[in-house]
Amino acid sequence: MPTIKIEWLSDDHDCETCGSTYADGALVWLDGDLILELSPSAYCYDSTHYDEADIYRRILEKLGYEIKEPKP
Repeated sequence: MPTIKIEWLSDDHDCETCGSTYADGALVWLDGDLILELSPSAYCYDSTHYDEADIYRRILEKLGYEIKEPKP
């Protein structure tokens, strides 16, 4: 059976002007091989953040699934 391992990552940044910011991300392995590197970067502007839904969506897409949003 294939095994997926998710290592959750976080980054934080403190600025005297902007205050504190944080970002989340993950490293994802499939059967011991790194398949996704979603590195977080917390800054005053242009931070890179992946929430859990983003990470799970990318895992499913990497496995070949097409994700469709429900119609309102």
